[in-house]
Amino acid sequence: MTATNYDKIIIEELTLSMSIGIYEAEKINTQNVCINLTLDLTSSPVEGKKAINDVLCYKELTDSIRKLAKSRHFDLVEELAEEIS
Repeated sequence: MTATNYDKIIIEELTLSMSIGIYEAEKINTQNVCINLTLDLTSSPVEGKKAINDVLCYKELTDSIRKLAKSRHFDLVEELAEEIS
């Protein structure tokens, strides 16, 4: 039985100004939301040095989260978290 290796991706304090909340004032004004995210991904089977195409790009990940946050209003933080996942 072989052990599965994981890569850990950690995003800390990604702060975004976005439209979130259920109250009218929250729907009118943006709020700062701080996102902390930890991902455990199955590692590439290639041993040794990895090529850039073998790993998740932090910039693409954070750009996707930024785009999602700007895309619309979220009533609940849980709704945002589900969309990110």
